[in-house]
Amino acid sequence: MKRIVILAVIIMLIGGLLAGCGGGTKPTPPKPKTSNVTVTVKDETGNPISSVSLTMGDYSGKTGNDGKYVFNDVKPGDYTVEATKEGYEDGSEDITVTAGEDKNITLTLKKVQQAEELKDYSTVKSYKVVIEVKSNKSNEIDRVIAVRDNYGKSEDITAYENNKKKFELCKVGDKAKILSEGYWIEVPADQIGSLTSAYLDPFTDMLDTVRSRYNEWVKTPNGSASYSVKRVGRETVNGYSTTKYHFSGKVSSEGEKLVGEADIWIINKGPYKGYMTRMVATSSSSEGGKATYTINATDFGKDMKIKMP
Repeated sequence: MKRIVILAVIIMLIGGLLAGCGGGTKPTPPKPKTSNVTVTVKDETGNPISSVSLTMGDYSGKTGNDGKYVFNDVKPGDYTVEATKEGYEDGSEDITVTAGEDKNITLTLKKVQQAEELKDYSTVKSYKVVIEVKSNKSNEIDRVIAVRDNYGKSEDITAYENNKKKFELCKVGDKAKILSEGYWIEVPADQIGSLTSAYLDPFTDMLDTVRSRYNEWVKTPNGSASYSVKRVGRETVNGYSTTKYHFSGKVSSEGEKLVGEADIWIINKGPYKGYMTRMVATSSSSEGGKATYTINATDFGKDMKIKMP
């Protein structure tokens, strides 16, 4: 009888202990079925970008001033986070969201590189341009140096053949002189247009061709001509901060194919932004001929101090 009583007490004590333990322990909560995804968008320098449109499956939102946005209550699954904003290249990243696991991702957007518009030299007050032409069939270099001021009202043009001066023309206002056989001859200023054109038209025609194709960003794969322009990078050339572009084109004419390529450097900031300061162009024909043209334009806007000899 005594043993039964003791056993009953032990059972009661154990039962009370288990009951007490069970009542004091909170059950482990189940993991949430959704997650939060924090997206941070920055530029290439690490600065946050605001007002970036974000999409992730059926979820969407925009970044705040801190460049962040939080997608709340995201269901588990595979997603592509896409970021878009005008003026920037699109960005994206593939992620996998696990139930109850918050994620943090960072996207870096690159600014869209706007091409500098190539301007016509007639819109600048003054400049100096040196044009050199070399053929693979000759070691001689033809050179033209043109200095213009006051929008062409004053100019000095000198032509060399194989480093020997062959011609010089000087014009100031309504007066003009031409150097001929070592002597300066005065001529009417209104009659030198054809001489000026003879030396500068090849240069201006080349510039106009590159400028029109470049500015229009033309590609014409059908037909006899095709052109393309590719941005290369930034360089300091002739003392100016420039953007370098590679221009290429093909032309078929009467069975002969001409291939032309040019590297052009365009001033990208300051008062002379948009003017080409350097061009190195080559043209090759299916007949084996090849010519190289080098153009350097400098001293934009300077007083050229052109005087009559």
